[in-house]
Amino acid sequence: MKANEQGALPTDVYLSFVSSLYEHRNTLLIGMLSHVVTFSLVFAKTSDFLYRLLCGGRACLAGAPIGHA
Repeated sequence: MKANEQGALPTDVYLSFVSSLYEHRNTLLIGMLSHVVTFSLVFAKTSDFLYRLLCGGRACLAGAPIGHA
């Protein structure tokens, strides 16, 4: 990320944001569950099999361990 790129966040703000996501795993879990619910609702409305696959993939990722740095 270039420092003079328009719209780029300062490094300290970016690092604070990213570290807060990984310190509070509930944030990631809620985001993952919201994806699953959204894919499920779209599948129910459209019956497009792609959304069922996406929902299953996200549900599988919810149980995947997140590495520790």
